[in-house]
Amino acid sequence: MAQQFEAPDLSNLLPPTGENDNSMNTPSVSGVGFNVQNKSSVRSAKKIGAITKMVIKYSRGKIEDEKQANVVLIGFIVLTVIILLFSLSGSSSGVKNVKFSPTVQEDMQNAAKTLYKQ
Repeated sequence: MAQQFEAPDLSNLLPPTGENDNSMNTPSVSGVGFNVQNKSSVRSAKKIGAITKMVIKYSRGKIEDEKQANVVLIGFIVLTVIILLFSLSGSSSGVKNVKFSPTVQEDMQNAAKTLYKQ
């Protein structure tokens, strides 16, 4: 023979709900009501990227959350682009004037003359 137990009345532990309350009330079961204040309090599982995790891991505690890690990554990208633009602008200056010794200049002129005679 199975005994049947009655749930205790816990309604006195909950705050009273008024009609002007903005919360979402659910029907009560056995005198117990549930009061859901805000649906946004339920956190959804958010995925963090592998590079962001790596930045947090290797920062030795200086970077504590995903937002700080993203700021560091954006700063790194900006710095990399600046260095890239600087290095590319320096290499496009063209051929510089190089001074050769008089003997080398004479040899080059002779080679050019023989080359153009043919």
